[in-house]
Amino acid sequence: MLKVINSISKINYLRCYISTFNALRDEEKKKPKKKVSETIELVTLVDTNDKILGLKPKPETEKLARKLNLILERVDDPKYGKMYPAYKLVSSADLLKEESKTSTSKVLKKLPINCRISDHDLVIKLKIVQNWLTKNCEVHVAVTGSEDMSGLKRTVFEKIQEHLKDQSKIINIRKKEDAIKCIVLPLKSPPANQKNKEQT
Repeated sequence: MLKVINSISKINYLRCYISTFNALRDEEKKKPKKKVSETIELVTLVDTNDKILGLKPKPETEKLARKLNLILERVDDPKYGKMYPAYKLVSSADLLKEESKTSTSKVLKKLPINCRISDHDLVIKLKIVQNWLTKNCEVHVAVTGSEDMSGLKRTVFEKIQEHLKDQSKIINIRKKEDAIKCIVLPLKSPPANQKNKEQT
């Protein structure tokens, strides 16, 4: 009799153990599998005063730039180190400072345009550009925005090209991660004697 009771107890214990094991196994199956972590690009971050802030993950630097309403621009300078790419936090206005050295017009104008600009505000800015062109100014335009807004930046830039194609010459178009930059020049008016020939 005792042997029978012991056998029943062992069977019940085994059943309980197996059911517990199965429950734990089912729980493990329900847990989402951890994805293999992707390689995160590390970059050297430089602030607006040329101070190195250290190595940061690239996504973290982009979030910081958006939070501070600044632009992240790639800089190639050995002083920031050679092992990791360096990115500097700059304002929209600072984006075009380097262009001023190459200016050949009497007056240089700089116009940063955020890619989130409304159509109405864009038209107003383009009227300002047209006004500058009539005064023989060279206009440096930068369509700015974060790296993930490349489509929006391209759309705004195409609108600028379409609007100014008859009144200007657009040269030196450069696409960077955080901006599309170009130089807008006034069209050269033909000499007075050539105008007279065309009229006759």
